[in-house]
Amino acid sequence: MCFHEPWFDEAQAWLIARDCSWREMILERPHYEGHPPLWWMMLAAPAKLGVPYEIGLKSINLACATLMIWLLEFKTKLPEPFKVILPFSYFLCYQYGVTSRPYALMVAAMLLVAINWKTRDEKPWREALSMMLLCLTSSYGLVIAGMFAANWVVRFVW
Repeated sequence: MCFHEPWFDEAQAWLIARDCSWREMILERPHYEGHPPLWWMMLAAPAKLGVPYEIGLKSINLACATLMIWLLEFKTKLPEPFKVILPFSYFLCYQYGVTSRPYALMVAAMLLVAINWKTRDEKPWREALSMMLLCLTSSYGLVIAGMFAANWVVRFVW
């Protein structure tokens, strides 16, 4: 992450967070960008406070990537070899961990959905909130959460 030079789309998210009002970020900009506004809202705090671009952008992404790996290592019931290997895979390490996009937060939300899946009927709010977070991360997250919700409804009706 220290040696990664942000790409134009990472800079665009920072500029949206810095230059748009809260109203524009929530109500107007998603229509043009095609993404939910959570990532811009997370970047808005350091951007509007004048934190330098790369430090602010990378610190938010580092927090999301840390959450993603913490959930993977300490909250999932995956076999130990997977827990050792997965954090060093291309997607989790570089694509989601280094590039400053909302994908690390999306994977963290998917892990939360998976962690809460077994107890979804006893504690539905945990699962529902996990799916809501997944919806707020990206357009892909919206589709994935929709499929989980459809599965849940079908299982409930069945």
